[in-house]
Amino acid sequence: PEGGSEVAMKGRANRTRLAVVGIIGLVVVAWFMLVRFNVVSSWGWRQPKPDAPIVDVPKAWRTDYASWALLIVGILVAVIGLVWLLRQFSSSNRAHTYGMSHEADHGSTVLSTDALGRAVEEQIEEFPGVSSA
Repeated sequence: PEGGSEVAMKGRANRTRLAVVGIIGLVVVAWFMLVRFNVVSSWGWRQPKPDAPIVDVPKAWRTDYASWALLIVGILVAVIGLVWLLRQFSSSNRAHTYGMSHEADHGSTVLSTDALGRAVEEQIEEFPGVSSA
């Protein structure tokens, strides 16, 4: 089971990265909401007017370039998301053996996942009304 600990490390690293990205996203959204609702002005941060834009964007960008920029960013985010999703279904992360018991006194029992799957299929197919599993 050296591969098992390697898979666990990859899963842990993946969850850690997702948690960090999520926390950063929450902090950014919270900051923009605090600025937009004029809460940060009470902390000494000033915004000229409550209805003023957070970032002053030139008119050419607002009308001509913004839609293209948003489209490109959206496509990049979608591609990154799809790559991440496809990596979650990687065949290298599948378990090839299943440890049923790991008692030091009595030894350990390891079963092939294929054998376990076939045994479960055979039991399910014995139920009335089930033609194949």
